[in-house]
Amino acid sequence: MTGWYEKYKDQGLVVVGVHTPEFEFEKKTENVQNAIKMFGINYPVAQDNSYSTWNNFNNIYWPAKYLIDKDGRLRYSHFGEGKYEETEMAIQSLLAETGLSMQSGMLTISEETPRIRLTPETYLGHTRMSGFASRERAILGVQDYTLPASIAENNFAYEGEWSFAPEYSESVQNSSLEINFFANKVFLVITPKSPADKVTISLDGVPVDENISGKDVKDGQIIFDTSRLYELIDLRGIPGRHLLRLDFDAEGTQIFAFTFG
Repeated sequence: MTGWYEKYKDQGLVVVGVHTPEFEFEKKTENVQNAIKMFGINYPVAQDNSYSTWNNFNNIYWPAKYLIDKDGRLRYSHFGEGKYEETEMAIQSLLAETGLSMQSGMLTISEETPRIRLTPETYLGHTRMSGFASRERAILGVQDYTLPASIAENNFAYEGEWSFAPEYSESVQNSSLEINFFANKVFLVITPKSPADKVTISLDGVPVDENISGKDVKDGQIIFDTSRLYELIDLRGIPGRHLLRLDFDAEGTQIFAFTFG
C-alpha cells in the first residue's frame, strides 16, 4: 500500500488506512504510532477501536482493501493478502477515469499468499485457542503444564507455569512452549514485560542460527522493543514441517497468536 501511495499520490490517489485492533494492546495510540513509524507509513491512519468503520463496511478480514471512485462509489474490494497486480490495475483504471495521464508500469510485489500446505493462525489466548496438546486442560489463571510424548502437526503444548487470559497466555516460571508447524516463516504477536525479556528459540532440538533466524532474532534470542508481531523463523524459501521450541527466562511475557507464511 505504501508503494502504491508513493507512486500514485500525485495522480490523485488518496490513501486512508484504518487500524481496527484484533487485540487489546492494539487499541493504544502509542503502539499504533510506533507501528506507523516502524513501517514508514506516510498516509493518514484512522484508529477504529470501536469497530465502527469495520462494521459500516461489513468487514470480516485483516487486511481488506476498498477502492472508492471520484464520485464516492465503492468500485473494488479485495480481502486478505495477494492479488496485488489486480488491485493496482483497478487503481489505474479508476484514476484514468479522472482524465489524468497515467504513470505506466506496475509495482513488483511478491505474492505472499500461500499456495502450499500451511499451519493456520494459532491463537494462544483461552477464548480462541485450539490445538492445545499439553497433558493438562487449559484453564484461566496460573497452572503448571507438561509436554505430551509427541505433538501432532498444527498443535502446540506448554511446559512449566503459565497463566491463561482470554486474549493471551503469559509466562510465569520455567515457561516453555513447543509447536509443530509446516511453513516457511513463523511469526508471533508478543507483548514483552520489558525489552530485557529473554526468549530463546530452538528448531528441531537445535538452537537457531543466522541461516534460519527471522529478522527479529539474534544469537538465538528474540530482540524485543514493543508490543507487535515478531518474525521468529525464516527458512529462506524452503517450507517444511518442524518443531519450534521457545524458552522464556522472564515472568510476564504475553503471547497472543502465531501466524505462518
